[in-house]
Amino acid sequence: MTSSTIPDTLASSEAFSQFCTARGVSLPANAGALLYGVTPLVLDATSGARYDTDPSTGLATDPAIAKALADATCLQALAWSKLNIDPDTGGVVTAGVKTAKGIGTARMSYADTGEAAAARTAAVSGLVPAAVARLRQLNLLDATAWSQG
Repeated sequence: MTSSTIPDTLASSEAFSQFCTARGVSLPANAGALLYGVTPLVLDATSGARYDTDPSTGLATDPAIAKALADATCLQALAWSKLNIDPDTGGVVTAGVKTAKGIGTARMSYADTGEAAAARTAAVSGLVPAAVARLRQLNLLDATAWSQG
């Protein structure tokens, strides 16, 4: 990356709207907040990637790389929406996963609730598998350390 400008979002609201429409889901009411909230996760995950950026926006100039970054951002934002993760909480998980339900004397418990809660918590601080896969397609998650100078 050749720019010191850090973008607020890697995907526009319009791109997120098209992304959601293509998947047959409604655009979340807090779409802007979701995009703003997940962008740092994508930027952190790709911090070792080298690509040219527009100095005024900080966005990738290569269309394929820009699309992959936007796609990963949209994937993460949609996952946060579906998992009811509120970006306004600053990354704090404020609601758990239900482990049981009851009506009258009838009770039902859910298997794998611990795993679901752990996955939800992981999605707050890291990328969901679909976002990781999209970034790997263009080698944007290279773990190799590099230095310049």
